[in-house]
Amino acid sequence: MTLATFAEALADDRDATERSVLLGNGFSRAFSDEFAYGRLRDVAEMPDLSVDRDRLFGEVGSDDFETVMDRLRATAGLVGLYSARSTRLAGRLREDASVVQRGLVEAISRIHPASSAEVTDEEYAHAVAFLAHFGRVFTVSYDLLLYWAVLHAGGTDVVRKDRFLRPRSGQPLRWIPPRKRADQSLFYLHGAVHLYMRGDVVHKLERVDGPLVEQLVANLEKGRYPLVVTEGTRADKEARIARNPYLAHCHAELASTAGSLFVHGLSLSDNDGHLLDAIAHRESRVDRLYVGVHGSAPGRDRRQVQRRAAGLEDERAENGGDPLTVSFYDAASAEVWRSS
Repeated sequence: MTLATFAEALADDRDATERSVLLGNGFSRAFSDEFAYGRLRDVAEMPDLSVDRDRLFGEVGSDDFETVMDRLRATAGLVGLYSARSTRLAGRLREDASVVQRGLVEAISRIHPASSAEVTDEEYAHAVAFLAHFGRVFTVSYDLLLYWAVLHAGGTDVVRKDRFLRPRSGQPLRWIPPRKRADQSLFYLHGAVHLYMRGDVVHKLERVDGPLVEQLVANLEKGRYPLVVTEGTRADKEARIARNPYLAHCHAELASTAGSLFVHGLSLSDNDGHLLDAIAHRESRVDRLYVGVHGSAPGRDRRQVQRRAAGLEDERAENGGDPLTVSFYDAASAEVWRSS
């Protein structure tokens, strides 16, 4: 199967007035393989684990932190079911799941460029050119790369409305629910390392208070963790999202977005099911789906992405919704951070 280029996919999508993008971890990996799950595992120290880190990940058979957390919590539930005397072991398993959860956030802070200045002007230019094609940007990545690119975009067409505003002069930025749909065009579906809770209010780190990574590290050292959805199972993810007004709003906006949707850097795994269901839902107004596929990925992985994406057409029809057309393009041809 010959893949279209990103430029050809844009040309095929003749109506650019309603065009959105859903970004996955591949957006960050295109900048650096340091953001690969295997690398995150290598730098995550997790000294509080009750077992060896590498043996744990090896036994689960995955570098995906969410899969490991999911397996630990599921095992804890089974242990409790089969033996009421094993509450101590079940507690250890759940505590290890929490250690892995914290380890993911800490690992992201370690592999991150120390400051936005470590991204070159040419790399920013590529990212800005890519993002400028879209009127709405949704992302499930936690890192700062998208935030930095948006800040670097200046007066370009890149969306920047995230609804983090100051209620009064001198107060920290906080998320204020939009009155109109057009008031917000940038959505962190799973939170991000620069977002944090203070009480029941979502706030955002900003450059005027110093380098963002330094602020993040300082917060971690104080035990103050950012707003990120790292729950392993779909049910746990959805429960966490439903409890937070910001996250719930972002997901409602994904479900109601219309026109064309480009999916870039997302593996379409079972962990992404809550996102895919929003597209396949009968009330979804997305009528054209363009999915980025990595030509260099193993054939099995490519086929899985293509099979899962193509299946959304049938799911939409079975749900009684409007027709959905799914197309594919070569993700590398988008040249998100640099020329290939």
